[in-house]
Amino acid sequence: MGNSGQGNNASILGALGLKAILFPIFVAIAIVLGLELGIHLTSFSGLVSTYGIPVGLFFMIYPAMVKIRVNELAKSLTDAKKVGLMVALNYAIDPFLVGGLGYFFFVIIFRALGLVNSTVASQAFVGVVLLGAAPCIAMVIVWTDLSRGNLPLGVSFVAWNSIIQIFTTPVYVGYDKNYRIR
Repeated sequence: MGNSGQGNNASILGALGLKAILFPIFVAIAIVLGLELGIHLTSFSGLVSTYGIPVGLFFMIYPAMVKIRVNELAKSLTDAKKVGLMVALNYAIDPFLVGGLGYFFFVIIFRALGLVNSTVASQAFVGVVLLGAAPCIAMVIVWTDLSRGNLPLGVSFVAWNSIIQIFTTPVYVGYDKNYRIR
């Protein structure tokens, strides 16, 4: 009876694959390494931001992109029902939900508990609103690939969001700019 749980865990780990299991560890290592390099080698940071970020993004996204068939991508780009749902969620609901949660936590809860002052609360709120105003970036492709999801649909969402954000981000940021936290 005790061995059945161990066999089940082994099958789950086998199904995940080594890449999915090690991904969080590599992310943590990259964060620590990036912070250490940024603190101790400030002259190196310009070089990393100019060349390191594009090269890193390429190596993150490339494995997922080579798995996509062009005909599947074309079909998913024109799937009006799925694209319409994504647009409604990402631009009619998400920015306001994220902004409301940011206001609730940073301005009401964290400030009341003395964890942040008004300046930090205001800056954090702006950051949260910017995150909500620009959803679905390239990491979506990596996450979709890791979860064995619908890659053509994920790529089409990223493409549509890249186009839509050109028009919606200035509106949300303009709204945010006129809002002051007291």
